[in-house]
Amino acid sequence: MPQLNEQIDAFALKYKHQRFRFYSVAFAIFALFAMSVIAAAAGETRIEQGVVTSFHSGTTADGIHQRRVYIELNSGATISTRLPRKTFVAKGDRVSVNVKHSYFFGRLSYQFLRVEQ
Repeated sequence: MPQLNEQIDAFALKYKHQRFRFYSVAFAIFALFAMSVIAAAAGETRIEQGVVTSFHSGTTADGIHQRRVYIELNSGATISTRLPRKTFVAKGDRVSVNVKHSYFFGRLSYQFLRVEQ
């Protein structure tokens, strides 16, 4: 009988370690996901104007149609951003772009807002 109790204890201990390992990995993945969401959300946002220099239209490997526009901002930087559907631009049009600066990674992201008249 003592041998059976030792086997049961060993099995229970092994099961507890497996559960602990699973929950540890799940918590680590959740923490990384939460950090990336918080890092993307926090930051400074400003609106800048610029002039359209060129644009490109193409299809990705997944068959998704994307239109990109290249804009020279008033600050001198040339950026590329995705153009929303049903938005028409021509070279030389003045446009507004939302510039988002992430505090966590120091990354800049650009989002097309509108065509200025």
